[in-house]
Amino acid sequence: MVKKTIQLDTVEDVKTFAAAAGRYDGSVDLKSDRYVINAKSILGIFSLNISHPLELQIEPEKSDYGKFLEEIDEYIIG
Repeated sequence: MVKKTIQLDTVEDVKTFAAAAGRYDGSVDLKSDRYVINAKSILGIFSLNISHPLELQIEPEKSDYGKFLEEIDEYIIG
Protein backbone atom coordinates (compact mmCIF):
# COMPACT_ATOMS: atom_id res chain seq x y z
CA MET A 1 0.00 0.00 0.00
CA VAL A 2 1.25 3.46 -0.95
CA LYS A 3 0.49 6.20 1.58
CA LYS A 4 0.70 9.95 0.96
CA THR A 5 -0.53 13.00 2.84
CA ILE A 6 -2.77 15.31 0.85
CA GLN A 7 -4.54 18.62 1.40
CA LEU A 8 -7.80 19.54 -0.33
CA ASP A 9 -8.49 23.23 0.29
CA THR A 10 -11.55 24.00 -1.83
CA VAL A 11 -14.72 22.40 -3.15
CA GLU A 12 -13.14 22.47 -6.61
CA ASP A 13 -10.10 20.57 -5.24
CA VAL A 14 -12.43 17.87 -3.88
CA LYS A 15 -14.26 17.56 -7.20
CA THR A 16 -11.04 17.37 -9.22
CA PHE A 17 -9.44 14.88 -6.82
CA ALA A 18 -12.52 12.61 -6.72
CA ALA A 19 -12.71 12.65 -10.53
CA ALA A 20 -9.03 11.63 -10.79
CA ALA A 21 -9.58 8.87 -8.21
CA GLY A 22 -12.59 7.66 -10.19
CA ARG A 23 -10.43 7.19 -13.29
CA TYR A 24 -8.00 4.96 -11.34
CA ASP A 25 -8.91 1.25 -11.42
CA GLY A 26 -7.41 0.35 -8.05
CA SER A 27 -8.51 1.00 -4.49
CA VAL A 28 -8.13 4.63 -3.36
CA ASP A 29 -9.03 5.52 0.22
CA LEU A 30 -8.74 8.64 2.36
CA LYS A 31 -8.20 8.43 6.11
CA SER A 32 -8.88 11.11 8.69
CA ASP A 33 -8.44 10.15 12.32
CA ARG A 34 -10.26 6.80 12.62
CA TYR A 35 -12.46 7.23 9.53
CA VAL A 36 -11.58 5.67 6.16
CA ILE A 37 -13.65 6.46 3.08
CA ASN A 38 -13.58 5.64 -0.61
CA ALA A 39 -11.78 8.57 -2.26
CA LYS A 40 -13.90 8.15 -5.39
CA SER A 41 -16.92 9.47 -3.47
CA ILE A 42 -17.34 13.25 -3.31
CA LEU A 43 -19.87 12.90 -0.49
CA GLY A 44 -17.48 10.60 1.36
CA ILE A 45 -14.69 13.16 1.11
CA PHE A 46 -16.99 15.89 2.42
CA SER A 47 -17.84 13.68 5.41
CA LEU A 48 -14.22 14.08 6.52
CA ASN A 49 -12.66 17.16 8.11
CA ILE A 50 -10.91 18.55 5.02
CA SER A 51 -9.52 21.52 6.94
CA HIS A 52 -6.74 19.15 8.03
CA PRO A 53 -4.41 17.01 5.90
CA LEU A 54 -5.77 13.59 4.90
CA GLU A 55 -3.91 10.31 4.47
CA LEU A 56 -4.23 8.88 0.97
CA GLN A 57 -3.97 5.08 0.72
CA ILE A 58 -3.51 3.50 -2.72
CA GLU A 59 -3.26 -0.16 -3.67
CA PRO A 60 -0.32 -0.20 -6.12
CA GLU A 61 -1.16 -3.44 -7.93
CA LYS A 62 -2.53 -1.49 -10.86
CA SER A 63 0.07 -0.36 -13.38
CA ASP A 64 -1.34 3.16 -13.71
CA TYR A 65 -0.94 4.26 -10.07
CA GLY A 66 2.14 6.31 -11.02
CA LYS A 67 0.02 8.21 -13.53
CA PHE A 68 -2.63 8.76 -10.84
CA LEU A 69 -0.01 10.17 -8.46
CA GLU A 70 1.20 12.53 -11.19
CA GLU A 71 -2.37 13.67 -11.80
CA ILE A 72 -2.94 14.55 -8.13
CA ASP A 73 0.58 15.87 -7.46
CA GLU A 74 -0.68 19.38 -6.63
CA TYR A 75 -2.55 17.98 -3.58
CA ILE A 76 0.31 15.87 -2.16
CA ILE A 77 2.05 17.55 0.77
CA GLY A 78 3.98 14.61 2.18
